[in-house]
Amino acid sequence: MSYTLSFRFRTSDHADEDAIREYFQTRRNFECSDAQASYGNETTGVYFFFDFRPSTPDIEDTKDLPLSDPAAAPVSIDVNCYRPHYFALEAERELTPFVQHFNLVVSDETGSEYKPEGFLQDWNTSNLDGYRVALSFGQTRPFSLPTATLESIWRWNFTRDERQQVLVEPIYVPRVFLFNVAGALKTGIVWGDDAGPILMPEVDLVLAPRDQGLTFFSMQELLPILSSYPRWMIKPKPGILSLAAFVMRSRGVTT
Repeated sequence: MSYTLSFRFRTSDHADEDAIREYFQTRRNFECSDAQASYGNETTGVYFFFDFRPSTPDIEDTKDLPLSDPAAAPVSIDVNCYRPHYFALEAERELTPFVQHFNLVVSDETGSEYKPEGFLQDWNTSNLDGYRVALSFGQTRPFSLPTATLESIWRWNFTRDERQQVLVEPIYVPRVFLFNVAGALKTGIVWGDDAGPILMPEVDLVLAPRDQGLTFFSMQELLPILSSYPRWMIKPKPGILSLAAFVMRSRGVTT
């Protein structure tokens, strides 16, 4: 199940289909084909699609219409449902500048104005329906965390490269993962021996290398050890432990 929103040009003076493809080719995390531009962010796990020349709900097929026809829908966005809410948050960050760049309106009978908050609200409604449908067909109830926690994880991962670039010192900014630990969903990072100093998010677990493989340490267990190392504040932010200048050698930690 997915949510689809189609667009058309506001005026007859507009870009052609090649310009739309060229636009996506310059955007990060996009891959283009003749039929669509697919977005995939390996760090956040978010993906969605822009389909070229889609059909619209009120017109059976617009693929054969010239782009000068006001009914022509040159592109639509398709975001899967039964997904965390941050899928729509990340999609909106690409959709809004795209609509503004090409001066698009929603492809409906009146050419409605696109509104980011409307897109998010409509997708969330479809997403809730997707969960209801999946559960009604016997789908196992998925793991879940509070919305604020999921969004915090997504924002950390989404801005990970930006954080890395603004740090003057060579400090490691880890990706936050979700782990199934005895049937419970836990947040965690991987901190290898060669990672060096780290800017550590507030998580449940730290996965560290040991002689016999990998071992989980709880943050509660590590904090007393980490507190003995030098540190300085980079920029205090809610939910971030500013541990900017130390190296914890995991083989020296006993459990």
